[in-house]
Amino acid sequence: MNTFKIDIIPCLNDNYSYILSIDKDALVIDPAEVGPIINFLEKNNLNLKYILNTHHHFDHVGGNLELKKKYKALIAGSERDKERIPGIDIFLNEDEKFYFNQYEFEIINVPGHTSECIAYYIKSENAIFTGDAVFSLGCGRLFEGSPKQMWHSICKIKSLPDNTLIYCGHEYTASNAKFVQSINDNEQIKLKIIRIKELREKNIPTIPTTIAEEKELNIFFQADQDNIKDLLSNRNISDEEAFTRIRSAKDAF
Repeated sequence: MNTFKIDIIPCLNDNYSYILSIDKDALVIDPAEVGPIINFLEKNNLNLKYILNTHHHFDHVGGNLELKKKYKALIAGSERDKERIPGIDIFLNEDEKFYFNQYEFEIINVPGHTSECIAYYIKSENAIFTGDAVFSLGCGRLFEGSPKQMWHSICKIKSLPDNTLIYCGHEYTASNAKFVQSINDNEQIKLKIIRIKELREKNIPTIPTTIAEEKELNIFFQADQDNIKDLLSNRNISDEEAFTRIRSAKDAF
């Protein structure tokens, strides 16, 4: 089997795009802007075959059309979001598979941030690309979807194996950590904040994170836990209501 490589490409102010390559063939997930993507492709002599989008927001599709024109790449995204993804060629639905050479990508619907967000899960590589559905220590703001949808999406993601690597759309980890600490201040989050600071001072991404670490630290993943509900002042609320309260607190943070 050929070598499968994942490279993190910082874009705009705090976006991450991802270039996945097998030998000299490549695809890009959520090209926020063209400059950093083209620079990496040219420097590494890569042939861009596909552009994969998690959702339609401009900071995830901004490079679509120029990259498609330059490299004759095909654009893939949610069929239900086809009217809002520029240049889309391949329409994807939940439980379908997308293939890049011999590698299989499972499509998972994760609405909440928008109504039609999807994630790309590569089981063989223990990797999921979540866009803005979940972040390290956080989750996406609810622009179109409901708290119920987002909680269900989080439950789908956190049901994956603990060693699954999460590659998300933004470098929000430091601010997310401060929010977690504001509700659930403990030794683990204090140590995490120190690690984040060390990485960012060296301009190293805090991504990827893992399902295991998010289950341990990400308060949005923990809305079904009694100790978190206690911190929200009511153990008897539903998991969905606990999530809604946490999301509202983050919006106001």
